Amino acid sequence: MALSAFLAILFTQSGWDKISHRNDNPEWLQRHFAKMPLKLTVPWLMTVLTFLEMLTGVMCFVGLCAIVIWGQPVLSTMGFMVAGLTILYLFLGQRSARYYDGAASLTGYFVIVLIGLHCITF
Repeated sequence: MALSAFLAILFTQSGWDKISHRNDNPEWLQRHFAKMPLKLTVPWLMTVLTFLEMLTGVMCFVGLCAIVIWGQPVLSTMGFMVAGLTILYLFLGQRSARYYDGAASLTGYFVIVLIGLHCITF
């Protein structure tokens, strides 16, 4: 349950930050991907990432509620799976931009998702 709460907070806050600072983030990302073909699609990729992060946060929160209220882990499992996909999306972007420190920092979050999936399914 704590892992679902952690991921719900993590992704909801990150998605909300992208919404509330919508004008600042594309400039930073344009510089981040300046040497990559991705720089032309930053606004679209930012929208996709924001949607994925908010979806992940909501799914993890709903999954947590489902476990607490009904003892049902299915929604939480789905939340962990979407969290894994969202982290992989972020990881691909960091590796593509050759920002290896940023990519490495995502490893811990991915491990948390794997532990959560393991705990839910066994």
